[in-house]
Amino acid sequence: MTGLSLDKTSKNVPNGRFRWEFNYRTLRGDEGLSVRLLGPVGNESKELARFDCFRNSPHYHTAVYDHNTIRSIEDDDPVSWFLDCVKEGFEELISNSGGDAPTSEEVSQHAASIVSIESISKELVAEATEGST
Repeated sequence: MTGLSLDKTSKNVPNGRFRWEFNYRTLRGDEGLSVRLLGPVGNESKELARFDCFRNSPHYHTAVYDHNTIRSIEDDDPVSWFLDCVKEGFEELISNSGGDAPTSEEVSQHAASIVSIESISKELVAEATEGST
């Protein structure tokens, strides 16, 4: 599909002051899982990072609210790359995106929310794949 974004099914995983938002997006001839991390910057909620696990041009954004640094995902499976990144690097991702440091409770909650993050990611990709066949 070409043209503007079409987001299918939005789901969220809250974690204290942080929230993961999941969509499957179609944008200008590309499509894939898109995951946003929202969290506090100076006690105001901002988009800290976004992972666009697209088929053709997978990439991720950090410090979206400010200078929006964009980097390519150099992996054949961008969804697995995203999941590995968030499993191991929650605090680093927030720091690199200019967010307020998570509390120890939010770090613990993140570890517990990995199952939901993985499940929702795979579910949205499967739904989109089934819908296109």
